[in-house]
Amino acid sequence: MQDGEGKLLSRFGLELVGALFVMGFGLTVVLGALEHPVGWAEDGPQAGTLPFWLGAIVMATGAFIMLQAVRARRGLTLETVLDKASALRVARFGIPIIVFVALIMPLGIYVAMALYLAAMLIWQGHGWKAALFTAIAAVAFSFVAFEYWFALPLPKGPIEAFFGIY
Repeated sequence: MQDGEGKLLSRFGLELVGALFVMGFGLTVVLGALEHPVGWAEDGPQAGTLPFWLGAIVMATGAFIMLQAVRARRGLTLETVLDKASALRVARFGIPIIVFVALIMPLGIYVAMALYLAAMLIWQGHGWKAALFTAIAAVAFSFVAFEYWFALPLPKGPIEAFFGIY
C-alpha cells in the first residue's frame, strides 16, 4: 500500500516502537537489578550484577535498533506494515487475550480459560454445545495436568475457596 490510504504504521514507525519496547524491557531489568547490590564482593558478583549488565546490554541493543532505523528512514517510510484492516484483525485477536489475562487474578485461570474459550468459539460460529464442551474439556485437562501431573498449582480465584481445593 504505497498511497497511504488507511495507513496506520509504517516500517519506520514499527522499528521505532520495537526499539522503544526493547529499551523499556532493558530498563525494567536494570531497575529490578538495582533493588539488589550491584558489583563485586569478596565472594564474587553480587545479586544484581548479572541482571544489571544484561539489562544494560538490552537497552543498548534497543538504542542501536533505533539508530539503525533513523539512518535508514528514507527507505523505511514508504513501506506500510499496519493498515486499518490488519489493525482490526490484530485487535480481534489481541483484545480477547488481554481480557483473558486480566481475568486470571480475580476469577482464577480455570474460570478465565473457560470463559475465553467458550466466547471465542461462539464468536467464531461454532455454537454453544461445541463451545461449552471444548471449554469444559480444556479446563478439566488443564486442571489435572497442572495440579496433579506437574504438581504446579495455578491461581484459582474464588473457586478455590468455594470448592475447598486447598
